[in-house]
Amino acid sequence: MLKESDYQHDVLKKIKLLLNYKNTDKKDNCIIMKEDPRYIQGIPDWIILYKNKWATLEIKRSKHEKHQPNQDNYVDKMNYMSCSYFLFPENEIYVIKHLLLFFEKQNVVPEEFIFYTVDKLEKIIKGEKVANEF
Repeated sequence: MLKESDYQHDVLKKIKLLLNYKNTDKKDNCIIMKEDPRYIQGIPDWIILYKNKWATLEIKRSKHEKHQPNQDNYVDKMNYMSCSYFLFPENEIYVIKHLLLFFEKQNVVPEEFIFYTVDKLEKIIKGEKVANEF
């Protein structure tokens, strides 16, 4: 099983690639920041800033991972305020689709991109030829 930090790195890189896809102006690119868990216990670990919107993510290695005290409350509260999710491999596609919808990128990013690996996405965005997997 992938370590949580490796999964976080891969999924955040994928989200960043998808949100920045076809942005013509660099200042439109998203910013993803790590929150300080010592500041407020239970605040989701990651915040995504994109144009005039924000979302938070608490990324877990599995849907069975233990939630820290207050995490459920803060994810619910921030989802009410804006957009917030627990993200893990079992709901990754669902959450990414909702993030693209929330950030209004659903008509820009081809839906099949959501299913691609980070490596394949990077090659496609660079304009490199990618072999079909089917």
